[in-house]
Amino acid sequence: MSARSNLRLLGVAFLIQGIGSFISGAILLEPLIVQDNIIETMTNIAGNLFQVRANIVGEMITGFGIIMLGSFLYIILRKEHEGIALTALGLYVMEAVILGVSRIGTMILLRVSQESVVMGHPERLVELAQLCLEFQDFGYELLMLPFAVGAVMFYVLLYRSGIIPRKLNYIGLFAAPMSVIGTLLGLFDIQVPMILFVIMFLPNLFFEVGTGLWLVLKGGSEEVLSSTINQ
Repeated sequence: MSARSNLRLLGVAFLIQGIGSFISGAILLEPLIVQDNIIETMTNIAGNLFQVRANIVGEMITGFGIIMLGSFLYIILRKEHEGIALTALGLYVMEAVILGVSRIGTMILLRVSQESVVMGHPERLVELAQLCLEFQDFGYELLMLPFAVGAVMFYVLLYRSGIIPRKLNYIGLFAAPMSVIGTLLGLFDIQVPMILFVIMFLPNLFFEVGTGLWLVLKGGSEEVLSSTINQ
């Protein structure tokens, strides 16, 4: 494969990971979750079987995108610093594994919700559903930590390589550390205003989609690629 083909595949991986995670979480699953009302949440989940299963499938596709993204970033950036690139790849693999494990909670939550609606929401099923929901949410929070730390490493190497425009890279260099901060705040249950939450996480989506589109359409600079990619 040519250097330009590798970069276009990297762009595809950015798009799968970025768009896939947004659609699966924010569009398919999040609208069904009612804060502080587990019974209404269970009713929504039980009544939207296709939507919940689509979330699970979408997250599996996202997990594939994460592995693909980390692999191509490692292949392309290892000449900049192989140790950092390999560590970042390991963190991306960890993210994908946590994402896959967290879907177990979603699958159990779906089944429990269906049974609970039929049986009139007995206390034992409500408690089990709450546990599954917390397991799922904690998985989402936890996977952001290896992702954010790995992204900081990869984005620094991207900047050094020069394979994407500097202005685009600046967004990533801002977004990744902000994701680290936001993830740590979430893991320690420190509440922040919604505007700060958006500032901490939304820029990374813009970076992933913007970088993915640029790489797919432009394919990078052959002059830079010839010196950064080991054919």
